[in-house]
Amino acid sequence: MLERKKDVFFRRAKELGYESRAVFKLKYINSMFNILKNGSAVIELGCSPGGWSLYILEKIGKSGKLYAVDKVPLPIKHSYPQIEFIQVDILQSNFLDILSTKISSNLVDVILSDLAPNMTGKYELDYYRQIALVKVVLATIEKFLKPGGSAVVKIFEGPESQNFKKLLLSKFKFVHSIKPPASRKHSSEFYLVGLGYSGKTLLT
Repeated sequence: MLERKKDVFFRRAKELGYESRAVFKLKYINSMFNILKNGSAVIELGCSPGGWSLYILEKIGKSGKLYAVDKVPLPIKHSYPQIEFIQVDILQSNFLDILSTKISSNLVDVILSDLAPNMTGKYELDYYRQIALVKVVLATIEKFLKPGGSAVVKIFEGPESQNFKKLLLSKFKFVHSIKPPASRKHSSEFYLVGLGYSGKTLLT
């Protein structure tokens, strides 16, 4: 708690009315690549408590649509008609089928994932649990992202991370590895930003 109080990003988030410091990670990414536009349809995986969601809503405007997904409730969901909150564990075997029933349009412009497992402190266990989440994110991109669309995927540094980057490079026009200033220095997290999706299969 003391560390959080000293954290400049935590303080700024509270001052600006955001739910968490994580908003500054997405703000940084969007300032570089302008992936969130007025009227965009967006899937956000791992949305609770809404740190990214409020910023997404600001950028997509009243004509946009946010499909916000998490296994725990999203506190802000009743305040914004643009949000379609879908409470589901993405590791369920029928997750993509559930998502298909909720998304009225077939494809979206942007898919964002800030997903991470509940951390145990055991690196290997935490790493491969996060990789399991990334695999579902990639399957979601394959099923729901329109050609030319963009994606942001959180991943941890480790033996599989460069393989995932190569996989994205084969299906997006550009892929960038980004560690925003708001990511804690000791964290192994970084983000893969894919621009210009080809519409081809990601997973084999």
